[in-house]
Amino acid sequence: MIRVVLLFILVLQCSCTGLNEWRERKQKATWERRVAEFERGQQQYVILPGLTGYIYRPEEVEERVGEDETRKIALSLADVLETEKYMREQMVRIDTPRTFSSPHVHQKLSGYGRQYVGYMNVAGERIVWVNAIWGGFPLHRGIESVKDGGDYYWNVKVNLTRKKVYDLYINGEA
Repeated sequence: MIRVVLLFILVLQCSCTGLNEWRERKQKATWERRVAEFERGQQQYVILPGLTGYIYRPEEVEERVGEDETRKIALSLADVLETEKYMREQMVRIDTPRTFSSPHVHQKLSGYGRQYVGYMNVAGERIVWVNAIWGGFPLHRGIESVKDGGDYYWNVKVNLTRKKVYDLYINGEA
């Protein structure tokens, strides 16, 4: 009986290893396809584990998103991934206590959809303006601008040249 149980465990272990390898190959192929679609300009949505976002092309955004903006720039998937990396590392430092008592936005980043707009500032640095919206808002229908709503709506700037996150603005409550 013990041999049967051991054999069963061995078969189960082998099948799990094979399944994990298959999942890794599938995930790698999915990422490679998405990167290729971005490089060809066929895709503007970023859908990854814990992240849903939309990259706006320069011609799609007329309003200025930064007071130091000189011109809009195109963003790549690599730019967005770099932006997200800096946000995850640095948001805790700039997401300071507020007057209302909801959790800090850096503690629930994966719950926000993001709109990305790239621009050059007056110093020639590459800036990504990130507009974050809680829940399932359609991100491709234009930049969402909301006056109230508390931490359901916020935006931040990421300087890719200096590798710095700054100007976090969280909406107020009505």
